Amino acid sequence: DISVTSGGVHLQNSPQTLFITPTENDPAIIKIVSGDNQTDYINQQLENPLVIEITDNFDNTISNHSVQFEIVDGGGQINGSPDPVSLVTNEQGQAQVNWQLGAIAGQQNVQAIAQFNGANLQGSPLQFSATANPPDLNLIKISGDSLTTQVNSRLPEPFVVQVENNFGNPVSGVKVKYAVTQGGGGFDGPDSVITDDQGYAPLHGIVGTAVGTLNNVFTASVENAGGSPVTFRASATAGVAAK
Repeated sequence: DISVTSGGVHLQNSPQTLFITPTENDPAIIKIVSGDNQTDYINQQLENPLVIEITDNFDNTISNHSVQFEIVDGGGQINGSPDPVSLVTNEQGQAQVNWQLGAIAGQQNVQAIAQFNGANLQGSPLQFSATANPPDLNLIKISGDSLTTQVNSRLPEPFVVQVENNFGNPVSGVKVKYAVTQGGGGFDGPDSVITDDQGYAPLHGIVGTAVGTLNNVFTASVENAGGSPVTFRASATAGVAAK
């Protein structure tokens, strides 16, 4: 209240009440609200958006102020685009984007830049970081199990395994290691095979010299893959008698 007196007596209409509504000052600070330090697989969109807030020096939020988000390293996309994305803050002084990680495993970064009168706000550029993990691998048996051939001979079909990631997509360039664990057989080729474009790694097995049912055992393995090792069994029949 504001009062005016004369000779100790209030003047007419005194006191008066003066209402003052504070207004926002100039934009000064940009800060992270949420979305920093997330973890997901490469090429996946993070679960939570990246959210920033712009305020003046008295912590009043600033609406309708421009902010630019851009990828610093790691690749990926912001709001579906690899290019910088410009937005304006909403009534709460906030702006947010969705971030899809790139194909490079490790730390990836996005920055948010806001300026006023040509100068960066305090905290700008603001950096968001995320960890991109390589996808988990799974080893799957495709074909070639329970085959039969004569002793000391190549099986009629190859062992075939496939490597997939945790999204069910084939993974090329992965080393599959084959081994003989019973029967004394071998392989018609090197015992390590690199998966092709479809994630397949085929290899023909050779059974040993002993006749038996499923008495030859082979394995295929991939380091740190789910389902590894995969086991194949084969039977050996007697050979043709020599004349």
